[in-house]
Amino acid sequence: MDAFACDDWLTIEDGWPDNNVSFRLLLEREYGLLPSSRVNEIERFAIEAAEMRDGAVELIRYCVDRSISIEIVSGGLTNYISPILKHFDLPEIPISSLSADFSQGKNAVVTYPEGVVVCEGSGACKCARVRLHQCA
Repeated sequence: MDAFACDDWLTIEDGWPDNNVSFRLLLEREYGLLPSSRVNEIERFAIEAAEMRDGAVELIRYCVDRSISIEIVSGGLTNYISPILKHFDLPEIPISSLSADFSQGKNAVVTYPEGVVVCEGSGACKCARVRLHQCA
């Protein structure tokens, strides 16, 4: 957000969480400040700046190699999560997160891809993904 949104993007967070704005709305407003004209730069920046947590790459490979179900569930954007996984030479795994449509106008429009349970409080519902896998 610091690199691509307008300078006053932090004002969206003013008073949060005490201002009765949900995390979902906060994310949608913030991501909505990303300029559509810079979509390629945003992806490149994400790849160059990405750092994986210690053990994350090994965990993903371990699970995939053993057919253990693994999924990324995030409040981030699939638009940069997928390229980061490719950058780290990781196999495709399911991602449950928000997405940004950069084709609808001047700025990104947050979307919820098929299968993503929308949570009024947090956007992409992480609890729903856990429940789905508990029952499987």
